[in-house]
Amino acid sequence: MKFWIPLAGIAIVALGAYLLWPSKSPYVMRTISVDNIYFQVEVADTEPLREQGLGSRGSLKAGHGMLFVFDTPASWGIWMKDMRFPIDILWAREDGTVITVVHNVSPDTYPLALYPQTPDAKYVLEVPSGAAKEIREGSRMVINEE
Repeated sequence: MKFWIPLAGIAIVALGAYLLWPSKSPYVMRTISVDNIYFQVEVADTEPLREQGLGSRGSLKAGHGMLFVFDTPASWGIWMKDMRFPIDILWAREDGTVITVVHNVSPDTYPLALYPQTPDAKYVLEVPSGAAKEIREGSRMVINEE
């Protein structure tokens, strides 16, 4: 009987460590800059990752964001499905030129999608509301290939 008590303790510790261990994120991390404003971003470059986006998260830390990378330039709509906080959204061309900036987009806009006049967008950047207040159309986004 004395033998089982230490084994049970080890099993409980192992299970707790497994449940608390951070899972590997499916997103690749990159650092990007727009007009010398830096963001650590998760890259959503597949359909499932783009569909999930920031939905169901409670918040987004200052200096962080999500970069949506599309296969071809087009007018990409963004929805706020399962969002819990407002964000700023930037659309950019393949060369990194910011085409459109929309500030303080509320989760209440769902189920509508935002389709601003961005026929050549290859990238969409989502950052915390207010983080893009200094960024303008024509700004340049640079993606650090780490």
